[in-house]
Amino acid sequence: MKALLKELQFALNGIPRTKYYYGNDETDTYKLVAKLDAIVSQLPDKPTPFQIYSETMGNKCPLCNSEHIIAHPFNADNLDAWRDVECEECEETWREMFTMTNIDIL
Repeated sequence: MKALLKELQFALNGIPRTKYYYGNDETDTYKLVAKLDAIVSQLPDKPTPFQIYSETMGNKCPLCNSEHIIAHPFNADNLDAWRDVECEECEETWREMFTMTNIDIL
């Protein structure tokens, strides 16, 4: 919904700002765009699959919210590691990706 409103907002920004009449109604595009801007700014952004997945600490499918997921063994290359994960319920597959950002001396 927010994406659709943003497209409309973008389209309206290309319209010359004027007052025009359609029948007996006066339309002010300045006011129309201002109202749309106010609506779009109040809509929450849809969380990304990564945000959903990280909020559950990687314990639920980011698409169907099932806890029935299978994490396969890790693969690694230089400073990166990854593993494929699949959901037994919706049968979707995704890849967890990790990058070393720091070390602790023990």
